Amino acid sequence: MKLSSMANTRCRIRRVSDSKLFGGWVAAASDTAICLRIGSGLSVGDECTFEVHGLDRTAIFEAELIVQKGHDAYFKIASTIRYRQASEGVRFAVSKCPGRVWIGGEAVAIEVVDVSRQGFAMHSAVAVEQGQLIDTEIESSVGPVMCKGEVRYCRVDDENPEIYRIGVLVQETMGRLDAARWRKLFISAA
Repeated sequence: MKLSSMANTRCRIRRVSDSKLFGGWVAAASDTAICLRIGSGLSVGDECTFEVHGLDRTAIFEAELIVQKGHDAYFKIASTIRYRQASEGVRFAVSKCPGRVWIGGEAVAIEVVDVSRQGFAMHSAVAVEQGQLIDTEIESSVGPVMCKGEVRYCRVDDENPEIYRIGVLVQETMGRLDAARWRKLFISAA
């Protein structure tokens, strides 16, 4: 496995100086450098430990932030990259994946921002209670996907305080066509 094959996957970062955690998405990677899409909070010179979550492996290494331009952070890898069996499911960032969710019988616009085999994260202007079951329609590139899901978390988005980031665990009650489209959506994001 190569780190370069983990583009568009989720990454956890821990700053060495204070153990603060950050999350980001791998934009590009090689054996010597990695570029992440990440919010603010890091500074050039920060040394960090990384966990990059791929399909079946997790890459673990140390790196130093050398350049930050907007939401793009460029790190120089400073250690050997170790791989271990994945301990959690891979998530892939998606873009331009609108949809709607029905809350109290009313349709609310959403934007799906990442997908996994079991669920997705979305942005919404409306908060949803943890544990609530919701009906969702996702307008994917392979056709609309209708699914029911359980809200696992709902929190204010790190980058926009007027938006909520909501994690949804998809229930296995999808119809045959929706299940096939979900698999295609996940595979196309990989």
